[in-house]
Amino acid sequence: MAPDRNVKEIPIADISANPFQPRKNFDNDSIDELADSIKSVGVMQPIVVRKVKDGYQIACGERRWRAAKKAGVKAIEAVVKELDDRDMMMYSLVENLHRKDLESEEREKAVHELWKNVFEPGGESMSDMCRALGMGKDFVTQNVSAYERRNKLDLTGTEVSTKDFHQVSVLDDKTAEQVLKAKARGDLRGKEVERIVPVLKETKPERREAVVDKVVKEHRAAEKFKDDVREEARAFGSGEVESTGVKVVKSADIKRVEKFKELHDTLLWWRLATIEAVDNDGQRNEVVGFIEAIRDHCDGLVAQAAKRDWYAPSKK
Repeated sequence: MAPDRNVKEIPIADISANPFQPRKNFDNDSIDELADSIKSVGVMQPIVVRKVKDGYQIACGERRWRAAKKAGVKAIEAVVKELDDRDMMMYSLVENLHRKDLESEEREKAVHELWKNVFEPGGESMSDMCRALGMGKDFVTQNVSAYERRNKLDLTGTEVSTKDFHQVSVLDDKTAEQVLKAKARGDLRGKEVERIVPVLKETKPERREAVVDKVVKEHRAAEKFKDDVREEARAFGSGEVESTGVKVVKSADIKRVEKFKELHDTLLWWRLATIEAVDNDGQRNEVVGFIEAIRDHCDGLVAQAAKRDWYAPSKK
């Protein structure tokens, strides 16, 4: 096979990062591992660059370039292509999407900038952008919408995900902000956001703030309960509490504490759905499923207890 005429060996020092790189944080451990591999076998695949006035800019392969620098490589093979800013943005975004570990906020910003700076000004539609990226339309619309709402609600730099923003898209701004900021503080988990949105959607607007406050209060109480029980269990296990006679706490015991916490959360949603009288067959069926799961778990606990010498079934 004839060699690619566009591949050339370029001094590392003449290459700079892609100015449109969406990734702000690179995993140092991953870079170190790749650097060790490069020291042994070299860079196995050329990076892609474009020529600029003062050298070259990376379009694809920034991790390899960073690792090569760390490995002490002086020059690296690169495919030199004629690329405009649009091409550079596309290269960097698609490469990172294929790695699947781009953070939500980084991905949202990259997709939004590509839409607002390239496709929309050029008179192209979101469908055109989706075809160019090889992605579904939902992917583009959800990321663009999440980026705009994240900045509107001042939720940059938080653990709120693109999925969270999509889930609250059916809520008014005030309620969505309350739910997302509770998630950002750690007062709601992703699963709880997923559960509360259908309830809030069916709840009267004037009641929504109180419902979120109630869920947050219950969540904090449940977290404190779990932490208190875990701390107490560890104290028993280490012999700090002699009167109980408990000397060892097994991991299975700790898992049961976690399971009871999960059941507590489940009962919260059951109560909430009942209080708000949600007229939704799907939710009612979900509640029945929760109750059946609680029954099955409790039957299992009773079966475990029956194997213990100290257990005596209650008389009815």
